[in-house]
Amino acid sequence: MRFLNRYIKGEEDSQVFVVLGNGVREEKVLRYLAPKFNGSKYVLSYTPSPLSTKPEKRTGISAIENLVRILVIGGFKVKQALFLVDREHVSSLDFMVNEIQRKYSFNVEKVKILRENVAGIFRLSRGGLVIEKFYVVIAGKTKSMEEELKSLIQEVHGKQFKLKDALVRSTLEQIAKTLPGLYLALKSIEQAN
Repeated sequence: MRFLNRYIKGEEDSQVFVVLGNGVREEKVLRYLAPKFNGSKYVLSYTPSPLSTKPEKRTGISAIENLVRILVIGGFKVKQALFLVDREHVSSLDFMVNEIQRKYSFNVEKVKILRENVAGIFRLSRGGLVIEKFYVVIAGKTKSMEEELKSLIQEVHGKQFKLKDALVRSTLEQIAKTLPGLYLALKSIEQAN
């Protein structure tokens, strides 16, 4: 699986649009972990502020605005998307379903739980738009992905070390143990090949 800093119109079948808040760190994590998964058919495509000349960093669930912008304003077709959000913003998958429906007028037609309140796959629709697979990852044990990344560093090195080194050296087993939501989502994307 590859990671790109752009979403290419017309190649929807092979791209998973990545939705992040203001997390530069999450982008780095995906850049280093994506190649560890075999889903060669899919590319994780990320653009911080689609269709905007002035970058807008959104946090928490409001990062979904970027997905709405690319669908509605840009006229792009997105079949799959991956949304990483910190636990401090979203406490559960049920909360996520309610917010998507209430704030963004998506119908949540189907929910598949990968792990309770950690990861799931939704089928979303809004008007004539359909996102077949909207992968949701709620990161962090109590607050944010930072907690999980500290655990990964400890798991890989047994002491404090640079994040990049831990990401490069980590095994899939270590990722599954320390970043369970992200692991489950990327594994599901990989298996969709």
